[in-house]
Amino acid sequence: MKRLSPLQQARLVRRSREREHHRLRRQGGKTAKGTAFRQLVAEHQRDLPVGAPRRNRIALIVPSILSLKDNYEETVSLITEIRTHALQHYLPVDLFFDKVEYLEPAALTVLTAEIHRCRNLRGQSSVSGYYPNDPEIYRQLREIGFFRLLSIADQQPPSSEALTEPTRFVLPFFTDAYVTSERSAAFIDLLANMIEGAVSMDARSKRYLQGAIVEAMKNAGEHAYKQRPKYQALGHRWWLTGAFDRNAKEASILLFDQGVGIPATLEPDLLDILQSVASSQGLKPRDSLMIEVATRPGNTSTGQSGRGQGFRTMRKFVDFCDDGDLIVYSNNGNYLYAKTGTARDDRSLSLGGTLIQWRFRHSEPVTVTAP
Repeated sequence: MKRLSPLQQARLVRRSREREHHRLRRQGGKTAKGTAFRQLVAEHQRDLPVGAPRRNRIALIVPSILSLKDNYEETVSLITEIRTHALQHYLPVDLFFDKVEYLEPAALTVLTAEIHRCRNLRGQSSVSGYYPNDPEIYRQLREIGFFRLLSIADQQPPSSEALTEPTRFVLPFFTDAYVTSERSAAFIDLLANMIEGAVSMDARSKRYLQGAIVEAMKNAGEHAYKQRPKYQALGHRWWLTGAFDRNAKEASILLFDQGVGIPATLEPDLLDILQSVASSQGLKPRDSLMIEVATRPGNTSTGQSGRGQGFRTMRKFVDFCDDGDLIVYSNNGNYLYAKTGTARDDRSLSLGGTLIQWRFRHSEPVTVTAP
């Protein structure tokens, strides 16, 4: 048999993938699921902006309120639809941002990570879309690195009207499958510069912040992907960004991974603690309770010296500030820790990973002593 050259092999692989793609498209058209797809397209076509091209793609409208806190179900539904169409059914998606009025940094982090995964695994045409008409929404997307990370051509704001002085800022995404002290230190420096004058930190606090972030990155790399996620992952990758609200003088740090989630990675010793806590409080061991047990000080599923310190440092930072909280979203649950108390909640839709949102506000320079 004649040996194929690398170029010929690559062509055969590409053609095989194209045939499989067309087979799935034809199969989808003959099934109830295919009918549902066509109905979805028809439904959204009526809502498309005037002049938008009608293409043979799945059209999805981004909710007016993109937020995990204030509009969880609709926001996660959108993200679930993107990954289902693009990753599972090989169907290309178009996103429309015309109705967006508010972008929460936490929700935007998860959305951008999902698009980043789809475009890297299924090609850049797997998820595309149209620029928002609102200059402020466009600015926030550009500032967080939405266009840069997704290799989308940047452009001038769509409106010629002068922008009002912005009050909400976000840092460009940091994303990697590895943990380095240099990258975490660079992130802390950018965050400190962005919030300077509103929330100042001394050198010691910066070191503790960096240590907590490094621990969270390590958790993502070592535990989030130790089981196979439902959808194909981009290695052991995490996404990191920061946000600042100048009016509220409030800073946030956000770290997201697309692993199997904290509830799926509890070790036997933590499961024993979970059962004890659940029975003592008359609760079912839902995801939110699993997150609380996993993030309590002193609870670590690794057995390694120095591990499990990230959440402890984050909690202590919250305790030292005037106001703040630590929210962990993982799979179907979320757990909130604040000085005033804690809260748990469980949802019908899974986030498809773990998001750590760390918010703090302080009127004086933050100084944190050793944990």
